Amino acid sequence: MEKKNREEELLNTAAKLFRMKGYDATSISDIAAALGIRKSSLYHYISTKSDLLYRISKDTLEELLQGALEIKKQDLPPQDKLLKLVENHIRLLTRDLDRYATMLRELDSLEEEKRRELVSLRDGYERVLRETLQEGVKEGAFREIDSKIIGFAILGIMNWLIRWYKPGGAYSPSDLAKVYGDFILKALEKKK
Repeated sequence: MEKKNREEELLNTAAKLFRMKGYDATSISDIAAALGIRKSSLYHYISTKSDLLYRISKDTLEELLQGALEIKKQDLPPQDKLLKLVENHIRLLTRDLDRYATMLRELDSLEEEKRRELVSLRDGYERVLRETLQEGVKEGAFREIDSKIIGFAILGIMNWLIRWYKPGGAYSPSDLAKVYGDFILKALEKKK
């Protein structure tokens, strides 16, 4: 198997184990066993278990932020931008559930320097969401709100999917994006 595919398999397997057992309770031996390889073979791809958590979290946050920045650049009304942000977040989270759950739950397990770098990416993503909300208020599309608190609330309801969403279950990612998007827009609607 080529190196890139093997690295992806390694990251996916580690994320699944971190989600199931927790980062601290998962050993390099557990990951090697799940991959069906010797522990020593893993060190061809990584130096430490922390490297795995860092890569999983960094890749996840970079993809999320990149999608948000692309949406931000589009010439759309703030309501449509917000719906696209919700759709993108839910699509990525449900596609890579183990990676997102790992990133959300285990970020504090990283060393300070790595954690600071990832928090900066996360903050960048949250900033795009807040700016979209502020734009909606400024243009009269949304009622007066505290964009920081409402941004956290929106992220909270979307990120809670890691607790209950089941791939192939009753709700598809597009169903969820529609329901969540409609709910969020209704909550932001100006009172008449």
